Amino acid sequence: DKTRLLGHLMLTVEETSTKPLFIVVDVICDGASAVRNWYFLNFESVCGCLFALPKTELSYRVAENSVIITNCGKRPAVCVTFNAPIVSDRFRPEDSCLWIMPEETVTIHCNMTEGIGGVEAWNSVAVHDPNGR
Repeated sequence: DKTRLLGHLMLTVEETSTKPLFIVVDVICDGASAVRNWYFLNFESVCGCLFALPKTELSYRVAENSVIITNCGKRPAVCVTFNAPIVSDRFRPEDSCLWIMPEETVTIHCNMTEGIGGVEAWNSVAVHDPNGR
């Protein structure tokens, strides 16, 4: 019962001329998103282009052993990660380096939430915990 091929993606030259180029893949199962993966290409020729993307805005909150992240902006949040330097040796989120669509909320389960200082993306300002955790 393994899926071996989900389909083919063919792009024209014009469709691949943007710098950078992002390809986002959502696998839908029974009407719900099962997994999302994203790829970045064409970034080598323009130094720093991954950090010069149109900006968006994030918010987050902690609920038990989960972090709930919302993209409040109008652009996708690219490579959303956790800021947890004090606990980086033991903090284990179930996912990181996320692509979050505008107005989308994701829940990431973690082994712990103590020590999380915030979240950030390549194209957002870092959001820090208002409670100083």
